[in-house]
Amino acid sequence: ETKLSTITVGRIADLLESATGLGVDLDEVTGSATKILLWLAKGSDCEALRICESKKKISRLLLALQRLRVGSGAYNEGVDYDLEHLCVRRIGERFFELSSHDLSQIEGKTLTAAVRASVMMFPGDQHATLPILNAASCLITKDGNDYHQPTNWDELELLGEGMVLATCGEYELSSILWAFATAKHFDPDVFMALTDCMLDEDVLATFTSASASRALWSSSALLSLIDVQDNLFGDLFLRERQLDLFHQLAPRLLVSQLSAQEIAASLWALVQCEYLVNP
Repeated sequence: ETKLSTITVGRIADLLESATGLGVDLDEVTGSATKILLWLAKGSDCEALRICESKKKISRLLLALQRLRVGSGAYNEGVDYDLEHLCVRRIGERFFELSSHDLSQIEGKTLTAAVRASVMMFPGDQHATLPILNAASCLITKDGNDYHQPTNWDELELLGEGMVLATCGEYELSSILWAFATAKHFDPDVFMALTDCMLDEDVLATFTSASASRALWSSSALLSLIDVQDNLFGDLFLRERQLDLFHQLAPRLLVSQLSAQEIAASLWALVQCEYLVNP
């Protein structure tokens, strides 16, 4: 057996991806996967996490764990604490460390995979997902470095591919917004940055009905949190942005067929926002 003390995050991701790709029964990998989770849960004491400098490899690791149904409790048996919860948090903390020191060299699809997988494992559990959400906020808003928040899409493109939003399409933008909404974590700066990009004409033209439904539900879910959180700025401005988003995206719901879940989510969002289509 490969010793865990010498294995890298990339190699762990390879092994876990192989298990899911081959369709191996979960019962057959639970024992080995639990050992890996125990090792990763050590955080900074885990050599693999401590030396990992690749956000992409960590994103792959989180996606593989999500596909192995981490978060279901299957790997907590025989452990007197929530191993799965702690493991995802420790991985998120390393992702945040890398993100706060190096704000470049990450694509939108990489960030989307990491945030989406984490939230899918622990929806609504901010203690488990907060580090990865903070990393996303850091990368999107560029807090604490020499970059400034772009004010429009043209300026964003001029900043180069190192800026994560410059590599995001409609799927990535709506999925990141969905992750924040599902985690019930409202960051106004992230909301404005993501919706700024969504409202660009070139991006709007690419929106599928599914992505439009996802974005509309997410915006309504996030703004519904305003009443239960303190010190949120520009309530009226945020509401105006939401209405603008609905005005632009509501017609995109008719581009292709929606699933029953997407129809329900869209209708809830429209009612929540008190938005009428062709009244």
